[in-house]
Amino acid sequence: MYEQQWSERSGRAYSPDLLRYRVFGPRLHGRVLDIGAGDGLLARTFPDRDVWSVDLAAAGLRRVAGRAVVALADALPFPAQTFDTVVLSEVLEHVPDPTATLLESRRVCAPGGTLLLSVPLWPLSRSEWLHHRRRIGAAPTMDNLRDWDPNHERRYSRAEIVRLVEGAGWEVERVVPLFGEASSTAVYWIEPQIAKRTGRQVTIAQRLPPLDRLFGRRSSGVAVIAQRRRPR
Repeated sequence: MYEQQWSERSGRAYSPDLLRYRVFGPRLHGRVLDIGAGDGLLARTFPDRDVWSVDLAAAGLRRVAGRAVVALADALPFPAQTFDTVVLSEVLEHVPDPTATLLESRRVCAPGGTLLLSVPLWPLSRSEWLHHRRRIGAAPTMDNLRDWDPNHERRYSRAEIVRLVEGAGWEVERVVPLFGEASSTAVYWIEPQIAKRTGRQVTIAQRLPPLDRLFGRRSSGVAVIAQRRRPR
């Protein structure tokens, strides 16, 4: 099923991707490892960067010209300290052992290197909560996660993801909210309606984070920027 997902995906960037890359793009430096790369969208979006794509499914990686490896996130076929930037975008909510994945990502990251990570959060933005409430006919909770978010094993609170990252030896520098009320409204309500009425896929959510801040700190996702400090 996972292999088929990447065979059928269009290969284009959608608003959630663009929202994450708005945070990640300026911080991609040196040799970059994209763990859980899917169809290699990061490498294709930033073709001028030295990006290596890793995923469990070979189907999606066929879109990447070279520098693509099929491997498990917690058993990477690279020597220690190979990469300057490691990306874990929407990965930890899928893997059986998130701590093992974070430890392995730190192993292959050079001292002074950067971790760029994103995960979905709980509780949800109000806009996403209403979307799932309407779709499944019941209030989304963590107890019925499989009903409204069947592809994910878990969701995190902000405090939980920071503790998890720090527990694996990374030093968290910044936590950036993703999918606040304005951008969530665009992703779950406005963009689908425009696509339905016009037949065109539009991406407007990535322009709305300044408006998200006006509605408070609640968001459905988060980006974490962390460092592997150099020995003193």
